[in-house]
Amino acid sequence: MLSQLNTIFWIKLFFIYIFLSSSLLAESIEKPFLWKIERSKPSYLFGTIHLPDPRVTTFHPSVEKAFSKSDYVYTEIPLDKKDMLTQVSYLMLEGDTTLVDLVPAELLSRAENQLQKINPALTIEPFLKFKIWALATSLPLLEQQLNNSGAVPLDAQIYQRAQAEGKGVGGLETMQEQMHYFDSLTQDEELKMLRDTVEFMEQAETTGTPIAEEFVTFYMQGDIDAFNKLMVKYVKEDEFSKEFMKKILHNRNYLLADRIAAKLKNDPASTYFFAVGAGHFGGETAIQKLLIEQGIVVVRIE
Repeated sequence: MLSQLNTIFWIKLFFIYIFLSSSLLAESIEKPFLWKIERSKPSYLFGTIHLPDPRVTTFHPSVEKAFSKSDYVYTEIPLDKKDMLTQVSYLMLEGDTTLVDLVPAELLSRAENQLQKINPALTIEPFLKFKIWALATSLPLLEQQLNNSGAVPLDAQIYQRAQAEGKGVGGLETMQEQMHYFDSLTQDEELKMLRDTVEFMEQAETTGTPIAEEFVTFYMQGDIDAFNKLMVKYVKEDEFSKEFMKKILHNRNYLLADRIAAKLKNDPASTYFFAVGAGHFGGETAIQKLLIEQGIVVVRIE
């Protein structure tokens, strides 16, 4: 029991260290994922990437200008320091259960192998209290987090900077809404998610380019189509994966677009800056397309 408490302590300390520090060094972005919502008081849509890489966390000049003009900043979910600490609890298994009880030894060993390729000192031990889906979503991002230790993801930097500057802040979704998509998975679905993630990471070894690095490259280029194709590349061609992407991406695009439209309608005198993951701006259900279908004029800023 004591060893389990120690493990939980180190896991929480690890996330507190990552989430509560910041870094603002960056190279230039070629073209930002930025759209202007045309109206008497313009507002903005900004596509983010959920990484702390310094190449993406410093604003392009046009993003800086849009952010500075904005009265309110909304991210997908609230991302102040208290919210982020609360979010950690959603990632953890309850009671004495660990991943050893839930995940086949073979799959857990392959996950640990990926950890050791990121850093030979890493083992699976500090991650054994993660929910299965939390390990699956964390693995591809871990190298970025370790390489940029002390930096929070772009979304959180945006939210916390807005707070510091006295802007209104909020989330388009609640944390509970977003976590529900993952917590509603069955154990078999979570295991498939983890297995698929490990397989994709193993495949990425053959190219020498980590998955997160591929996304950073296309994000910096501002290439929506390439970014969207990359997302599709890392989705298996099976019914579960298609249904999961429908729930986690496409259905949410309708929800996010409706909530953005409602805020614009209810407060025409304010300028909003909506920062949502870049993946929500690609494909047929792209947020900007859904807003245009509602009669809202949206133009990409070159």
